[in-house]
Amino acid sequence: MPAPTPAKRTSEIFNRLNGIGIEDIDAAERCLFQLRALGGMNKLDFSGRVAWAQAALIAGYRDQALEQMHAAYYIRDMTDWPAFDALMRVHMHAGLWGRALELSRALANTPGMSANELVMTNCALVALGAGDVAFLQELAKIQQSSKNFAGGFLKQLEELEMLEHFGAHQRIVNEIVKDVQIHRSIGFCPDDDGCMVIIDQIYVDGTRTTRQSIRDRLYDALEADFAPLVPERFDYDLRVMPLVSVAPRHSGVSGVAA
Repeated sequence: MPAPTPAKRTSEIFNRLNGIGIEDIDAAERCLFQLRALGGMNKLDFSGRVAWAQAALIAGYRDQALEQMHAAYYIRDMTDWPAFDALMRVHMHAGLWGRALELSRALANTPGMSANELVMTNCALVALGAGDVAFLQELAKIQQSSKNFAGGFLKQLEELEMLEHFGAHQRIVNEIVKDVQIHRSIGFCPDDDGCMVIIDQIYVDGTRTTRQSIRDRLYDALEADFAPLVPERFDYDLRVMPLVSVAPRHSGVSGVAA
């Protein structure tokens, strides 16, 4: 049996990476080792560059991930929509919201993608993380799949009375964490009282001291710059306050910050 071609091996690594999480550091390191070997044999293609960026970010090599994201962006291929979607998501995880939104808009407006539930959900998550309510509204209008996540996000923001000010909230948060963020997970879930809350989980590359410093800066900035927008309601900050965790490679654990 002939050995797998570099392109086939790259595709296998890319598919494997889409099944691992922020806590799978050893798996990410193995993927990086294999991609380095392939890069030495043959110049990596678009999906290979994206895979390298994903693995490097999970493993905590942010600068290396940014280099590969930059390279992948300039050889991006819309016909390979899984890799294009992954490139969009890795920009979101790294906190590069401008380019994440650019890629998201391009993907969402590609013929046929409005019926792709996975793509449209990921686009909606990018819009939510960036606080781009206008883009969420656009996505809600064009989505043709059975579940309209953008429309659901808009409904939840409206019920939280955050629709008008959510963009300002996210701009404050994203500006503070943009240089240290290596993973982002945002969505809604019910709290212990059954009320929906925004869960914005941010993993940062640094120590617990780094995390505490960022948490302090976030609270101070939100209190100074966001609270005046909704002064009568800022006592509910736990419903929108971001959760900052140390990357698992530093702390040995993952999950909600203590």
